[in-house]
Amino acid sequence: MVSRVGIGYDLHQLVEGRPLILGGVQIP
Repeated sequence: MVSRVGIGYDLHQLVEGRPLILGGVQIP
C-alpha cells in the first residue's frame, strides 16, 4: 500500500490543480 501512496503523490505532481483521492481520502 505504501507503494500505491508514493505513486499517487507522483501522479498528483503531474496533475496539479486537481484533487487527488487515495483510498477515499482527498488530498488538496
